[in-house]
Amino acid sequence: KAKSSTLKASYLTRTWRFAEIESAHKIAQSGIRCDYVLLAAASNSNASVIPAASSISQGLYIEPEAGESSLTPWLSHFKSWPSSSPIIAKASGQALASLLFGAVLERREIHVRQVRTKEDLQIIRISKEKGMSVTCDVDVMDLYAKSASDLTISVADKEALWESLDLIDAVTGPPELVISLLLQSEVEGRLPQGWVRSRLVDNPRRILGLTDTKDSYIEVDMSESWDAPAASELSGTKCLGKVRRVVLRGEIAFLDGKVWSAEGAAKNETRLVVEDASTMLPSSDARKEMGMARKRAPSLSNLKVLSLDQEEATNQSMDGSEDQASAGTIDSKRPLLHMTKVSDRVKPASPTLIKRPSDRTGTLSWVGRDILSIKDFNRDELHILFNCAYEMRQIVSRMGQYDILKGKVLANLFYEPSTRTSCSFEAAMTRLGGSTISVREASVSSAAKGESLEDTVRTMESYCDITVLRYPVAGEVQRAASFARKPMINAGDGVGEHPTQALLDVFTIREELGTVNGITVAFVGDLANGRTVHSLAKLLSLYSVKLRYVSPKSLSMPSEVLDEVASRGVDQSEHTDLDSVVRDCDVLYVTRVQKERFEEMEEYERLKLQYCITPKTLIKVKDTAIVMHPLPRVGEISPECDSDPRSVYFRQMEYGMYIRMALLAMLLGKV
Repeated sequence: KAKSSTLKASYLTRTWRFAEIESAHKIAQSGIRCDYVLLAAASNSNASVIPAASSISQGLYIEPEAGESSLTPWLSHFKSWPSSSPIIAKASGQALASLLFGAVLERREIHVRQVRTKEDLQIIRISKEKGMSVTCDVDVMDLYAKSASDLTISVADKEALWESLDLIDAVTGPPELVISLLLQSEVEGRLPQGWVRSRLVDNPRRILGLTDTKDSYIEVDMSESWDAPAASELSGTKCLGKVRRVVLRGEIAFLDGKVWSAEGAAKNETRLVVEDASTMLPSSDARKEMGMARKRAPSLSNLKVLSLDQEEATNQSMDGSEDQASAGTIDSKRPLLHMTKVSDRVKPASPTLIKRPSDRTGTLSWVGRDILSIKDFNRDELHILFNCAYEMRQIVSRMGQYDILKGKVLANLFYEPSTRTSCSFEAAMTRLGGSTISVREASVSSAAKGESLEDTVRTMESYCDITVLRYPVAGEVQRAASFARKPMINAGDGVGEHPTQALLDVFTIREELGTVNGITVAFVGDLANGRTVHSLAKLLSLYSVKLRYVSPKSLSMPSEVLDEVASRGVDQSEHTDLDSVVRDCDVLYVTRVQKERFEEMEEYERLKLQYCITPKTLIKVKDTAIVMHPLPRVGEISPECDSDPRSVYFRQMEYGMYIRMALLAMLLGKV
């Protein structure tokens, strides 16, 4: 047990040194923003005491100094360090050969850091061929070194690295370059498909013995091509892809150049690191090891996804069977966790993109269920649906149409006027290769002859696989679903609910703001009759939000909605003055006063434009806020606001198609 210990933790280019272990641990936890692991550092004099650190570190790091006369003290670590914990070494030449010999004698697994010479590669290859448990990584800066005069690696050694891609188990390097450099080479055909994911995700996790991180991923915009900056050692080197979003355990950590995660949001995948006072893990290596510790790589088009969730990587195939893929490979029947922009040099990837919800993910199967109320959803199911909608957006961007619902028929049954809902369901079905039969006016159907809703639904079910129903009486869609044999989606039931509108609204917020948590949403307009706001308020109550209701007193939010939202502990308040809330809101959700719900037109005329959003109103709204509207509008938002970048109501409609594509595919069991 060393009397004095130090810890060195690196985050990007910053380094902290602390004398007391407990203090070091607390400060590291409070300052680091991404998950990390820490290693115990070996020296030539601490083999007898360092094993005490094995329970509070992720592994042992060995780096003999160049030119040491004797490596015998270092070999003692292979005997004393617990066999259940990995050994990571950085050595070359004779030192590497000696360490590999020690590993053979003690039958230990060993990982070799930053291999960069042809001779070292040959030693490692021979060791692997002899059945030795050895893995290695390389620095991406060595793979792409421009010339021997710029960097210390020789041309012959660089060529040897490229000729030994099968030997390399992992790649490290500057986070701003490593992904983009490798993706460019994969698109050019220099790297085999799946190589990037296996070397950045699967193998590092296996080598370090890391567990899965749920709901964590990065998104890379594959439409971005750029050159390495002039200040870089790789100046002018072609790069592909920009990291747009990083999500850590379901929370946005990074979005479009801005870090959102708070200091201390990281999780220490070990507990602590003990180091001998005479040695310390080099800053660059510490940074690289921490970077390897945790990433999961799934709303933009042209995104490439690198997942760190093993459950995603080995998920159910389309026929429901489960079979483990080898590291670094992608099964065409599995959800693609890695997608590239199609070009002449890259074979188009199978578009089987989306994970099928199952009991393995903690949610019930979606196949065959009805979508009738927002009450039917929990947070886990929303997460699955939104991820599926992400993929649908990518499919539309890349291919326009993906025929997973070929041969399936949708019945659009609308007893009230509709443009967006009916057309978006029809477009969604068409994009997925299915077809649609529509009844958009009751006056031209057998309902005009007195046919009951039950008989109409049963008739349509004879022709279709799934039904979308809008009806003017609250509760009637739920009643229709009770005697329907096939899945039914509620497209609005009078002043009741409109669940798919609420789903697309939350998806819009998530896409536009990056998160649904920690925001303030102001509902403006006819809140008494607006089924969209009823459903949306209930759905948002699943998140950490503040809700503000702005309406005339006669059109206030129904008490049953307020009670349900209050039961979940959500901060909510009612207002009649728009100016009192508009400055603090992150989402301004505007609704029209619904003329069709009024018995007296004088009352409607008095109230219809009580709240009108104009450019003057938007001056008071935060620059980062968004303005939404379920549409149609009849004057409550001035057309002059349409050009304001905060106005997202037309993009909102597009998001609706992706949500409905996801619902149709999931309910019909095709994802």
